[in-house]
Amino acid sequence: MYRSKYTHYRKVLQELFGFFFEISGFIFEGGKNRKRKGFLFFIGEILCCGLHRISEILLTLGRGDREWNDWYNFFQLGSFKEEKAGEKLLKKILEAEKGKTGPIVFLTDGVNIFRSTGSFPGVIIQRAPDTIRWKRGFRYCQRFLHTAYLAQGQENGYCEAIPLRFLPAFGRNAKNLPEGLEPKTPHQAALECAHWLRSQVSRFGYAKRPVVMVGDGGFDQNAIWKNLPKGVVWLARTKRNRSLFHPAKKVKNQGRGRPKVYGEKAKKPHEYTRTRKDYKTWERVIRGKKRKVKYKVKGPFFIEGNPNQAVFLLVIAGGNYQVGKRVKYRKPAFFLVNGVKNGNGWELPLPEEDLVYFQWQRWEIEVSHRDMKSGFGLGDKQCWNPKSSVQTVQWNAWVYGVLKWFGYKNRKLLKEPAMIGKWYRHRRRWSIQMLLQCYQIGRASCRERV
Repeated sequence: MYRSKYTHYRKVLQELFGFFFEISGFIFEGGKNRKRKGFLFFIGEILCCGLHRISEILLTLGRGDREWNDWYNFFQLGSFKEEKAGEKLLKKILEAEKGKTGPIVFLTDGVNIFRSTGSFPGVIIQRAPDTIRWKRGFRYCQRFLHTAYLAQGQENGYCEAIPLRFLPAFGRNAKNLPEGLEPKTPHQAALECAHWLRSQVSRFGYAKRPVVMVGDGGFDQNAIWKNLPKGVVWLARTKRNRSLFHPAKKVKNQGRGRPKVYGEKAKKPHEYTRTRKDYKTWERVIRGKKRKVKYKVKGPFFIEGNPNQAVFLLVIAGGNYQVGKRVKYRKPAFFLVNGVKNGNGWELPLPEEDLVYFQWQRWEIEVSHRDMKSGFGLGDKQCWNPKSSVQTVQWNAWVYGVLKWFGYKNRKLLKEPAMIGKWYRHRRRWSIQMLLQCYQIGRASCRERV
């Protein structure tokens, strides 16, 4: 008789493996041997307690005495289909959206994968974050675009970013570009993801629900505002001195010459913080704390070079906040969101409170970067081949997303693993290491008997 204490853990693990078996024929290229290796890699990522390198995974699986080249060739041959895997995961996630209304929210951000040498494909040189301030060093890194689904509805206002796509964003200045891979900036990859997400969400039966994408200041680009697909709401941080223009006034007796497409130049975003009378207050519990935010919305405005798409300015007021015994000051923040045509005018695509909430939750994608790198070995696999150096990063991010989603969906069935020492406090956020412990407990309990 199996222990009833771990029944829920086994059910979650069975559901996880059932999903992987169902899609394994679509996300791997090649015959049965490659699909079998892909499944073993998946198991190894769950059971590996050390670094998530290929050698460590083979040792975890008890295959350290065999030839390793065949396992490294798995990624060198391009066996993993990143786009198809993201599509299957998105389809599984959207099953939880049935019966709901409102927008489907995604986060996007660029992420650096640091490398040891300049022989890696697509590397650039950037400042090293782990060197002293007065003598900055440099490091090689690969640039990727990360697009994630924002999973909402946890206790105390916590959310999670579930990775869907991890696209290489190797610019023109990158070294050793792989063959067949065109130079691409992060905002170009983000626009590609926006079109992909809109088409996939509509394909799965949610064409009437808007798709919201939230990004940082690097995604406030004219190329994005001009080419946004219909049904996508783009919310991006902007500069405090961004140039904006009022709509052009209609003139009855227009003389000769081209009619004006822009009106007078508007104030800089930071100038709107000087008047405090028109601020609105928004309160909500986020990440275990009650947040009180003052904001205002201005617009519509137009950006120079794009007279056909209006934007609205979201101004978040600065204020003091406390960290322990210290009081710190949070600077004002400014965001742009694309408007929707309403007759002869423009209006906001979503309620103001939703926009404030979504921009606050953008930080979840930064949390997932830290969790993937420190807890799941993102970029640690020792692969120098032009294909494998990209595919191993995409594989790690996708497996992380699958494990995170099933852990998030079945959170009520899982209990927080016991910490080793009494000095560990109760964790407010579930990390990937905590989920891996639950999956490992579920596997161990399958053979454990009373």
